[in-house]
Amino acid sequence: MIEIGLVIAIVMSIGAFLKTVNWFPNNMIPLAIVVMAVAFNLVNAMLFHGDYLEAFRLAFIEAIGAIGIHSGTKNTFNRGE
Repeated sequence: MIEIGLVIAIVMSIGAFLKTVNWFPNNMIPLAIVVMAVAFNLVNAMLFHGDYLEAFRLAFIEAIGAIGIHSGTKNTFNRGE
């Protein structure tokens, strides 16, 4: 399987791109990052015959950690927008 760090890096870069577009709400970006990370890692497990449950768990944990590092919770619960 492709390393989870690479999957998270790709997903975080897509999340950074989503911040620049007007049609995607900024408060939904953390949720989109988690969904994309889980989906990408599940596809990764399917392509390379990995364990699906482990791929889901690992992607979920890593995505939540990456969002926390980039203060996604502040954007999620910000009432000013």
